[in-house]
Amino acid sequence: MSLRLILTISFGCWQLHAWNLPNHHHHHHPPSHHPCTRRGFGETFVVVGTLLTTTPALAEEDAFDAVRRELYSSDGGVAYMQRCLDQNDFTALLEFTKTYDQVLRKGAMGQAKKSLLTEKETATQYSNAVTFDLIGINRSSRPGKENASDAAKYLQELREDVQRFLELEGK
Repeated sequence: MSLRLILTISFGCWQLHAWNLPNHHHHHHPPSHHPCTRRGFGETFVVVGTLLTTTPALAEEDAFDAVRRELYSSDGGVAYMQRCLDQNDFTALLEFTKTYDQVLRKGAMGQAKKSLLTEKETATQYSNAVTFDLIGINRSSRPGKENASDAAKYLQELREDVQRFLELEGK
């Protein structure tokens, strides 16, 4: 997101430069302080850098918020898996669990774990448990072996493991 903002500002700077080119029909001269001069460009990056700097506490909160969204949001992965179970859509559940470990454990939980000071080992145990929960859901969703009650049991264990992980926030 930061890079996109910087690129947008940089691109916007070049657009301003193009708009401020001298008009050949009139004797217009570009202003002496141009936003795309080396100085103007540097000032832009100082402002952008200041705006994009986040405190570690804010970064930690954002990382844990991503984990919370996966667990509690109706758009999160846990809600999606529950909907699949409710609809007995084992094909969708099977496909989802193949890649969700990357999103939840390695992605959201991995980022949140980086902000922990003293509980990294415990966080790793919970995130590893999430992998096994997903494997259980996956196995319970395979063709010919579909088992809604087992999948529901593993999904509940996943919820509990993620909740325990969230309780480590700030430690």
